[in-house]
Amino acid sequence: LGEFKAPRDARVDARGRVFVSDADNHRIQVFSPEGRLLQLFGQKGSGRGELLRAHALDFDQRQRLYVADVDNSRIAVFSHSGKFLFAWGKDGRQPGQFHAPHGIGVDPNGDVIVSTYYGPCQKFTPKGEFLFDFAPAQPPDGPIHFHSMAVDRWGNVYLAARDRLQRGRIVKYNNNGDFIASWRLSAEDMVVEAVTIDARGTVFAAYRGPGRMGVEVYAPR
Repeated sequence: LGEFKAPRDARVDARGRVFVSDADNHRIQVFSPEGRLLQLFGQKGSGRGELLRAHALDFDQRQRLYVADVDNSRIAVFSHSGKFLFAWGKDGRQPGQFHAPHGIGVDPNGDVIVSTYYGPCQKFTPKGEFLFDFAPAQPPDGPIHFHSMAVDRWGNVYLAARDRLQRGRIVKYNNNGDFIASWRLSAEDMVVEAVTIDARGTVFAAYRGPGRMGVEVYAPR
């Protein structure tokens, strides 16, 4: 307990507790602000409340936890105490279906945005009802993989994208799914592993490249 195998994401709830997706252990671990293990929930499987490689996490305004359950091709929803509530989605390429969901974010309206590794993004109501999709993959020179994503306080969506040569970039869409901007990292051999945005709109991109890793910071744009 308190050990990880391929942790993928972490989110802090309204009480300051830290929730971590422990992907290859197929569970969520919960810690105090000081790092003391408080709770864990989820186990390997495809049943109710079970997970197969949990990836991205996010809370809604009611402090429900949304989990991108990658290998089950679904979104799982848990209460603030870790009780399984419901899930939606299955493997496929049609609206409401997922092909390796990796990123998740809840916008200011409570709607849920999900990015799949192979594109596109999809937007849902808090109950999992499909609204629309956007951000398709754009081969051969545009993004073809979306590893993670984040939503800012205005509802804009930031995708950690990769092209066919594994060059990293960040792609920004507004809350209606309209393209806004796209930019590469300072070195072409780096990929973006995660992206987050603070309350002022500053963008933080965690990257890795040959023999190095770090964070690049971008002013609001």
